[in-house]
Amino acid sequence: LASQSGDRPEVRKSRREIVPVTCSMINNMSPGEDNLRIGTYEVLQVSIVAVIRDVSYGDIYTDITIDDMTSSPITARQWVKENKNTEEMQKKCNSLVKVFGNITTFQKKKILTVFGMMTVVDLNDLTVHLLEVLRAKLFFEKDCLNSDRKESNRPKHATPFMSYGTSEMQADNKITYDNGLSGLRAEICRFLSNNDTIEGCSVNDIKSHFAHVTMSKLRDEIEFLCCEGHIYSTIDEDHFKASEE
Repeated sequence: LASQSGDRPEVRKSRREIVPVTCSMINNMSPGEDNLRIGTYEVLQVSIVAVIRDVSYGDIYTDITIDDMTSSPITARQWVKENKNTEEMQKKCNSLVKVFGNITTFQKKKILTVFGMMTVVDLNDLTVHLLEVLRAKLFFEKDCLNSDRKESNRPKHATPFMSYGTSEMQADNKITYDNGLSGLRAEICRFLSNNDTIEGCSVNDIKSHFAHVTMSKLRDEIEFLCCEGHIYSTIDEDHFKASEE
């Protein structure tokens, strides 16, 4: 049997502190997942700095549309409290706020259940939030990067694809490149390496090049390559460049 040492199990470590994120990160979550996955961690509570675009009142809760311009807006749901002044929330439309909450799914749509909200007066707070998002992303993904560095130092005979038999080994070697990747993953890396723009390639660009591959499959492979440190996102969560060009 092949050695299983190369098949790293998924480690899901829950983080109970409040983690700064963007609307794009929430919108890119996999269907059915309530906890945001960053690297090997599951994030339970998040904060977002965004503009209130719309407010919709209900008997039980108030739906607030918030937009941080990283992707399409998301809905923040705040439960109605006794003696709550609804006019106060309406006055906050087009204001910049910092929202704290838990991510949930309602009718196949991601909802941010709010447990705290504050108006942002100093625009420096927005800059700080964006820097904290980048810092948190790098921190939570470091385990994936460290694991990738360890595996890159393993002898070639220990790689999983070389233990399936001689014919399979020879076939896989034909499509394996210096970064240890093979098949579609290697082709995606090579495609991104050939792009010399600052922003890299968008997911749609990659899909156009690999027209025979479904978008779902491409996104799975891109997520793997990001987690393993072979590629990284640039101007937003839909643009990528290869780590080694």
